[in-house]
Amino acid sequence: VEIVSDDEFSMCQGEFITLRTNYEFDSYEWSTGETTRQIDVSTSGEYRIKAYDLNGCAAYDTVTVTEILVDVDFYPTGSYDFGQILAGESENEIINVENYSTDEITISGIKLKRGIEVKAGTTVTFPYRLPANDNFDVTIDFEPKYAGSFYDTLIVDVSEPCDLTFFYPLKGTG
Repeated sequence: VEIVSDDEFSMCQGEFITLRTNYEFDSYEWSTGETTRQIDVSTSGEYRIKAYDLNGCAAYDTVTVTEILVDVDFYPTGSYDFGQILAGESENEIINVENYSTDEITISGIKLKRGIEVKAGTTVTFPYRLPANDNFDVTIDFEPKYAGSFYDTLIVDVSEPCDLTFFYPLKGTG
């Protein structure tokens, strides 16, 4: 018996993969206690199967399922407050986007949720392959047109190895 999966025994955070035997058997005993030919798993770890044919002969296999961890962070950490800017004037800040993952990720794009009083720009072209423990800068321009509080969110979309979105809150007062 062989345990097979369409997902190469790895899964993204919050997802599951299906493990199944390569052939049909008479009965199955998974290490999870399930007794079907295939099981869905959502946690990393070792999974074992004992499968029996019609003659009662047992076959065994074990696989290790890993979870892909994608970790993107921003500097300054948490959020950014432009503070008080006079209406009609502007201020910019460089936000550093860093890949804290153990593997390269592909960033499919960046955008602002509202993009009315705040503009974002960068020198990289998307999709952008960001190596592990590497970073790039995004320049955020805040240009209030009138007095008041402004809120926006920098959105970073990751497409590989997992589809994930990361958010960085921005605020300022005009």
